[in-house]
Amino acid sequence: MSHASLPAMRGFSCLLGAISLLGSVTLWAAEPAHRLADAAMNRDFATVNALIAQHADPNERGQFDTPALQWLVSVDEVATTAKLLKAGADVNATTPLGIAALNLAVSNGSATMTSLLLDAGANPNTTEPSGESLLMTAAGSGVVEVVRALLEHGAKVNARDPVFGQSALMFAAREGHAAVVDQLLKAKAEVNARTTVEPPPAFIKPNSVPGFGFGIGILRGGVPADRGRREPQQGGMSPLLFATRNGHVEAARLLLAAGAELNAREANDIWPLLIAISNNQMPMAEFLLQQKGVLINGQDWYGRSPLWEAVNVRNLYLHNATLVNGIERGPVLQLIQHLLAAGADPNVRTKETPPVRNHLLSITGTLEWVDFTGQTPFLAAALAGDVTVMKLLLEHHADPMINTFRGTSPLMAAAGVNWVYAQTFTEGEAQSLAAVKLCRELGMEVNQANSMGVTALHGAANRGSDTIIRYLVEQGADLTALDKEQRSALDWAKGVFLATHPPEPKPKSIALISSLLTAQHKDIR
Repeated sequence: MSHASLPAMRGFSCLLGAISLLGSVTLWAAEPAHRLADAAMNRDFATVNALIAQHADPNERGQFDTPALQWLVSVDEVATTAKLLKAGADVNATTPLGIAALNLAVSNGSATMTSLLLDAGANPNTTEPSGESLLMTAAGSGVVEVVRALLEHGAKVNARDPVFGQSALMFAAREGHAAVVDQLLKAKAEVNARTTVEPPPAFIKPNSVPGFGFGIGILRGGVPADRGRREPQQGGMSPLLFATRNGHVEAARLLLAAGAELNAREANDIWPLLIAISNNQMPMAEFLLQQKGVLINGQDWYGRSPLWEAVNVRNLYLHNATLVNGIERGPVLQLIQHLLAAGADPNVRTKETPPVRNHLLSITGTLEWVDFTGQTPFLAAALAGDVTVMKLLLEHHADPMINTFRGTSPLMAAAGVNWVYAQTFTEGEAQSLAAVKLCRELGMEVNQANSMGVTALHGAANRGSDTIIRYLVEQGADLTALDKEQRSALDWAKGVFLATHPPEPKPKSIALISSLLTAQHKDIR
């Protein structure tokens, strides 16, 4: 969720690339002044040792203007490195890219080489060209001996990178290196440090992005027409938020024991329990739910509560490539049960359009076409035909009559309003029909229209759900009802252009609706 979720770029990547390409290649004969450095680059350690014995300059630079020390350290040649250091090699010399030998030792995760260089006077607070400290690099790599060596030689445990404001503890927590987390906490790492908070992004209104399609009478992306969608604000991440987002329970346990704030919020008001659920980390969510004082009924900037988000994740949209919901839905159902048992409010409503979850499932962008802000967990479950969750919510006093802010009812959602081909997950037409019937039994109006003039029958025609079309008509649905763009259910069955998707005709539904109209002696539009 936060920009600090991305590991900082390693400044020595170009150098390592050169090593990879050239390490196994024997180069042309080097000039005498470069022989030591070039022999080290070519991994000719016998020649390097011989030249050291002949008192060759240990600080000479060869190809790529790189000292012999960096070449030796890059391949973890400890014995020869020790001799070169004893001969007077500058342990803090850098390459033109700003890479010291210690950068390479830490990147390799070599505790022996790291200690050798530190004992020889290497600066433990050396940074990468990006500004990332070597302690951060080591914490992200997870080799506790390297971390310990840096700390023992004076590495600053609470240094921050200049771009995102990350600390070494954040790196370790994000990667789930519990032993490193423990080591850093013992060294007095700030357990509640936060990454830099950036200004909030601007809202993007529907149909306003150049190069993107739209459709007549729809809202591209299902965003509010008056303000559109806002991407997540970056920053405010704590070590615990990193650990919980990535599902690292043991790291989270250590952080909490050290005084981490259980309900600390990042820039979008997301706290550990919600970030765990949002990222499909159900074991972590269950762990947090057991903690005294955990916030169950809060909402983030988007209006998502843990319960609403659990229902949403259980029924998350389809993967672009596989066209299946890749969520293990059973554990999410169990969490929903536990949240409700703990007193979660079943009637919480979203306030903004949630961000697209393309980090969980490969989805390039939503093609929803109705503003669903103000939806409850019950309505979110209805869209997926998740009758199991719908009934569970009713048992815990969910109000099924709460519509979205723009008037879409759970019945309309269950029928197919806001359903998108190859994107919206449902449990199948039989379950969607069961959801529609449940909504009718609860008293929802069959001909209710939302702010777009769309009814449940329009939604069923959009999906091509013939069993639902038949049921709604049996319940009195008006086959001639028109939306605000003067489109009937038959028009929706013929297909409506949705953002970037051309009309998708449903021949069977077209025939069904036509026959029903004929049976009712009504004109076919």
